[in-house]
Amino acid sequence: MARVVLVNIGVFLLPTLLWSLYELARGRGTLDKYWERLPLISLLVSGVLLVFVSLAVLATISPENSKYEYEPAHTEDGKLIPAQRKKVP
Repeated sequence: MARVVLVNIGVFLLPTLLWSLYELARGRGTLDKYWERLPLISLLVSGVLLVFVSLAVLATISPENSKYEYEPAHTEDGKLIPAQRKKVP
């Protein structure tokens, strides 16, 4: 779960990082002028869109969704059988 959160935070910040690298590579002006020109709204919107796209892609290509079925814990003959994932035939 932590990996998914970190990936989505990284994807969200990716447009801002790319813009920052572009501005530093151009080398024009000072940092004060750089922050005044920052297109904050467009970077936020593109970051949110990238997060939604990455979540959709991860949900559709996740291998666990189609190969395994969750079986909850239950009792058989008085013994507790723990929860497990079984392969779908």
